[in-house]
Order: sequence, then C-alpha cells, then structure tokens
Amino acid sequence: MPVNEQGYKKWKDVLYLASSFHDIGKFRQRGKMSEELKSAVKKEYNYEIKTASSGLAHQFVGAYIYKNSKLPYREEVSTIISKHHDNLQNLVSEYEILTKIVSIADRISSNERTDYSAPEDEKVKYMKSIISKVSLANRQKEDYYRPLTRFSLAESVRHPKEFTGTSEEHYERLWKEFEPLLKDNDLENLWRENPEGVYERLYYLLKEYTSTVPSAFYYSEPDISLFSHASSTAAIAVALYAQLGDKLFEKQNDRFVYASSELSRIEELIRRLQNNQNVSSSDDPELFGV
Repeated sequence: MPVNEQGYKKWKDVLYLASSFHDIGKFRQRGKMSEELKSAVKKEYNYEIKTASSGLAHQFVGAYIYKNSKLPYREEVSTIISKHHDNLQNLVSEYEILTKIVSIADRISSNERTDYSAPEDEKVKYMKSIISKVSLANRQKEDYYRPLTRFSLAESVRHPKEFTGTSEEHYERLWKEFEPLLKDNDLENLWRENPEGVYERLYYLLKEYTSTVPSAFYYSEPDISLFSHASSTAAIAVALYAQLGDKLFEKQNDRFVYASSELSRIEELIRRLQNNQNVSSSDDPELFGV
C-alpha cells in the first residue's frame, strides 16, 4: 500500500486526531445520554456491537460523536475510534494499521495508571488531587478531588462529601458547553483556510474541557486527566508513525516498535525524533518489536 507524500501527511493528521479523541466517548457516557442518542449509536454501529463483548462501549459513542461533528476527516477518524479496542492481527488496510498504532499508544500511555479495586457505589467519579495527598509528616491524608469545570475556571479541590448534586449532572453540564464547539461551522471554514489552525484550536479545546475529567475511574485511580492521557497517546502515536516513515504501509512482519517505558523516556524518544536524530532499539533495553 505505497502512499505519496500528500497521502502520508493526511494519514499522520488522521492518526493525530484519532489519538486525541479516542476516549472522548467516556466523557459523553458519564453524562445523561438520552435514549435517542443511545439508539442512534446502536443503529450506526449495529454490526460492531453485535460482535463485540462490550456492548455500547465508549469507543462507539466516541466514534458517533466525532462522525457527527464538524471536525476534519470524520469518516476516517470515526472508523479508527470505533475499532481501537479491537484485537487486530492481519493489517491489510491503512485504517487497520493506524488503529493498531492508536491501540499501542493507548496502552503505553495507560501504563502510568495505578490499578485499584473498590465497590461501584464507593468509586468517586472526579479527578483526584495528587497535591492534596502530599504529606511532609509522612501521615495518611484524606483524598480530595477536582470539580468538573473548564480549565480556565478551575475551582478549589473538595472532599467527596462537599460535592452537591450528582456526578452525572456535572458531566452533562460540562459536556453541553463542550459539544457545540465540536459542531461549530467555523471549524470547517478554518479547515479550508488554515488546516494547521484547526489542530491548534482542537488542542486548546480539549485542554479547556477535559483537564478536570479523569481518564478512568472504574479500574484505576482517577488521578490522570482525559486531556493528559489523550495528548500523551497522540504524541506517542505520531512518534511511532514518524519513526516508521513511509515503510509503515508496506506489508512486513515487524511493522511496529513498541516503546514500553516510563513516560520520561518516551518524551526523550519524541524529542530525538523531532530533532531528526536516529533512534534504534539498542538505545533503550525496554524498546522491543511487536
């Protein structure tokens, strides 16, 4: 599947967008999803839901949200989002190759989460404040959490008992502020005039509206924001894409390099790639092929 320079740039942009929005369905799911919306998602991804064990999972919700927005490459990106949890083996199309990269980058980024177990009714669905846990006296302190707000309007951390209303109401309120910005016709106008400006706008939109949204709370400590997880996933995915170059779309056995490492090492890898420095698996014992 050889691609020219223009095609290579397009697929890199598609990969960046799919990585940045791969978990946006989690945000939407935590609010008050109407039965009409649920039915629309099921109708759109009926085949996938019938064959997947996850049912109406966040990847289908996120794909539907993206497909019905004014964001670039709606068909391509929504396809990748909907399949990024699939166990893809035979990579025969550009979509499957890029989906595999998103999946790998997602797993690498998720390695920084701390797994935990708690009864469903005890799980706090807000982002935990790490600073509030710091103790110079080496004593256990109570957990405090960040209210769901825009980044620029951040409020003081609170004890779980200080929250009023339900988390579902808080998620829905923040989502209702965010969603119209994804459907703004100005995005399409800007895309025609200045495509790079769209990427910058979307980066700051995600930062503004997902910096206080935890990336996960069902199976791990909610101390990492959706924005942090999405941006690190996108950075890792694009770095892998840059390292593989135009050989990515050539049929070969060892197509991917899986960077299993601490984020500080991954950041160094990205920096070196940006500076056009050579990188090989011998540079870090934790780099290995998959």
